[in-house]
Amino acid sequence: MIKKVLSIATLCFALSLQTQVNAQNLKSEAKFWVKGSDAKSVVNLNGNYPLSEDNQGAIMAQLGDNHSNFYIVFQSFDSHSVDLADLNMKCYQQKITTQNINPQSLDVPLMEKIQSGAILKYGFNLGNYKVTDEFMLVNNVKDRTYIYEIIYMNKEFTDIDHKYLQTYLSLKYGISLIDNNNYLSNQNVVLWDNSYAPEFNKNIIGLGKSNFYDFSKNSSTNSVDKLLSISSNTLRNEEYLLIGNNAKSNRFENKGSEMVLEKTYLAQTASGSEEVATLSFNTSLLENFDASKTVYLTINGETKIKGNVDKNAIVFNDVILNGKDLLSVSYDLSSVKADLADAWFLNDRGEITIKPEIKADKKSDYTVAWYFNDKLVSNKENLPTNKTGVYEMRVTSNNVTNSYQTNVYSKIDGKISNEITVYPNPVSAGEDFKISYNLTSESNVELYVYQMNGKLVDQRTLGRFNQNEFNYKLDTSGVYILISKIDGKANINKIIVK
Repeated sequence: MIKKVLSIATLCFALSLQTQVNAQNLKSEAKFWVKGSDAKSVVNLNGNYPLSEDNQGAIMAQLGDNHSNFYIVFQSFDSHSVDLADLNMKCYQQKITTQNINPQSLDVPLMEKIQSGAILKYGFNLGNYKVTDEFMLVNNVKDRTYIYEIIYMNKEFTDIDHKYLQTYLSLKYGISLIDNNNYLSNQNVVLWDNSYAPEFNKNIIGLGKSNFYDFSKNSSTNSVDKLLSISSNTLRNEEYLLIGNNAKSNRFENKGSEMVLEKTYLAQTASGSEEVATLSFNTSLLENFDASKTVYLTINGETKIKGNVDKNAIVFNDVILNGKDLLSVSYDLSSVKADLADAWFLNDRGEITIKPEIKADKKSDYTVAWYFNDKLVSNKENLPTNKTGVYEMRVTSNNVTNSYQTNVYSKIDGKISNEITVYPNPVSAGEDFKISYNLTSESNVELYVYQMNGKLVDQRTLGRFNQNEFNYKLDTSGVYILISKIDGKANINKIIVK
């Protein structure tokens, strides 16, 4: 007979992974595990599809002896209670429904959570009762209720076991855990330090990879707060990236020289690993945002990354996150737009005039200051020079100053470095040519390809080596400058494309 009910369906929210430390994988641990695959469905939950209507009614699992623990991920748009599964035993029947949730544990209305996705936990203990023909039947829910995943474990669960499964499911489906102390990896690593900055323990989402679950989550959006989407392709097994926010508004606040998004974020990487991510903010959810402005992501109040803005999103690429990082989004109030080529080259007379592109309603709206070796050299917009090196242009408008840098290189006249060979040269447009490196020592090599006007065409990290050869091609005729940075030092070659 039933001895006791261990847990009457509680709702969980999270984003991370993992499970039994000593087990090889979840498949070997679970008595029953089914995941959705109905790509034709009208709904999905963080990119995951529900079980199809055709197979839901046929899913049946025989209950094991003693302890039973179920996890069901579902989403329901029905206003009434819907049966998800039936437990049928000789002396006991129990329905698991969409309403088997403790509303006192929620920070939003029950229906809002159910509609955005829920993780249902249900467990009981049969004691020494021997199961013969008792079954769990998954109901063939239709219309506006969807089941995404079911896990049934015929074993006694500890609190840590529950944390493992909750973390995996919540990360996969973008459903934040109610208890933000529950983010735990399969290797017992705490994935979210909720004591570090408690104001950011809201709307947590994350990415991760776990061989235990045969699972890799490379992109995610929170099921409730859909402003931020994150993605990364750098995660290795048991590496995780989690991001929470302060639950403030999606409105930009005037801070004098800039507008700052009131909602700010905290990123945490497991065990302090370094991850490279893309952060995308849905512009349709932002209030009082001016898409004509230059937008920045600020990391820990210091590093600024320029975002790309289109009609749908603000995208920040190649964001390096390591340990714990505070993130904020802002745009300046300047009405001036400036564009400065990355590189310029001295001509045959050993001189060049650097010409930025500055757009403003009128020239009196801004001032320009050029710096070389940290010294002011000109206040004119165009800068003539005969010196190589790094130049900084500062454009000021409405008390807001933006800084731009460019490099001036020496006159190009054939091959500059004996360690680098480019052939054939000239080459026809669209045909391969070779860049051969014969360096004196092993070095880190980066390749930059420029047009003669200084426009960057391509940039690649080639790796670390002393001898190597690469094929390359350019589809448009013209003269191109190839800059190979060898441990940061520029080496210049020229190629003519006919």
